Order: sequence, then C-alpha cells, then structure tokens
Amino acid sequence: MPCVLITVGGAPAPQFYISKIWTDKSEYSVGEEVILHAFVNNSGSTPGYADISVKVDGTVVKTDKVYVLAGYHQEVAYSISNLPAGSHELCINDKCTTVTVRGVTPPVIPPTPPTPSLKDIEKYLPLIAIASIAAVYFATRK
Repeated sequence: MPCVLITVGGAPAPQFYISKIWTDKSEYSVGEEVILHAFVNNSGSTPGYADISVKVDGTVVKTDKVYVLAGYHQEVAYSISNLPAGSHELCINDKCTTVTVRGVTPPVIPPTPPTPSLKDIEKYLPLIAIASIAAVYFATRK
C-alpha cells in the first residue's frame, strides 16, 4: 500500500518590521557622512531574511537582506555620503527620519572641452588662408 504524506498549512512565515530609526545627530555639515541606524524586528515564529531598502528623499540608494531570528531584532547601520545642503528624508523600508545638512554645496564644474586635434584644424586651413590674405590686403591698401 502506498504511503501518502499530507501537509496541512505551511511553515509559519517570519514577520518583519522596522521598530526604530535614527541618526547620530539631526544636523550635519556638507560633506559629512551620515550613519543611518534601525532595528529590524521579526515578530514571527521562524527566522528569516528581511528585505531592506535604504532611501534618500524617496530614491532607493541601497538594498540589503538582513537575517533576523524569530522573536528578536537586529540593528543595522548604513553610511550615506555627499548629501547637499538642505533637509533630507532618510528611510529604511517604511520608517523615516529627517536630517538637515548645513553649508554651501560646492558648484558642479563642467568638464573642460577637449583641445581640437590637428585633423580638426586642417579642415579650416583654406578659410584661415583666405582670411589671412584678406587681412594683409586690407592692412596694406592705401
């Protein structure tokens, strides 16, 4: 007689949530590194990996997976650099905090255009020759 295995329900799933989010201070200077901390909690009855999204002003800047035992929490910390002056919302998943960055954001300097090559200049030689001849002609004309 064949043996039949019947599974009722499934393995209980971990239940993750962020209980607290913070930075070391609320105001920073331009160029200063911000460390964003949070507690990732698992209120479920099995351990697992929590999906983490770190956002700055609504834009995801990092994703991660954090292992958390059932009934425990795990502290996480993420470094955020190069924030311009102003107020910024920093989030881990759905939990957010705000920091202010003081100072002047350095201007973006556009790259220097490339120096033209000799090949680029050669195509203008006839025009340069005509302009030179005309300049000499008009300069020596009485």
